[in-house]
Amino acid sequence: MNDLINDLNKLYELNAISFCLEPNTFQDFQNIISPMIEEKEEIIKSFEKEIPSHIEELNNKLKGVA
Repeated sequence: MNDLINDLNKLYELNAISFCLEPNTFQDFQNIISPMIEEKEEIIKSFEKEIPSHIEELNNKLKGVA
């Protein structure tokens, strides 16, 4: 799971950098990276749905959400 989260963070960084690209290049890049981000976010959401509630509470505390 850590590898997946690390990959997603790198994709977020690339996405942020992409705003410096020319409009046509930016759109092409977005067409490639957006589905990758959505796929990894969906995997994480699905995994989090399977987490027992006491583990979810701990996870939220570690994230600073709770």
